[in-house]
Amino acid sequence: PARIINRAGFREEINDAWHYFVFADAFETEVCNGLNVRSVARVLKERGYLETDKGRLQFSKRLPKVGSKRVYYIRPTLLTDGDPDGDI
Repeated sequence: PARIINRAGFREEINDAWHYFVFADAFETEVCNGLNVRSVARVLKERGYLETDKGRLQFSKRLPKVGSKRVYYIRPTLLTDGDPDGDI
């Protein structure tokens, strides 16, 4: 396999859907891109698109080759809501 440079996170297939685990720095610079990170995370959580640990906006996850890491856990519904077939 090719070496990955500038990894933003990982994805995992759970129940036939991709779940995304985004590193904090990538969430801030790539996902939020200048927006308030906490505000974006709160809105995603309120709408059910962000899975979090109790009292936090991030999620603890054991990741391959990285170990335990706090990440933003983005549910697949963020990408599929509004599309009844789940196709993008």
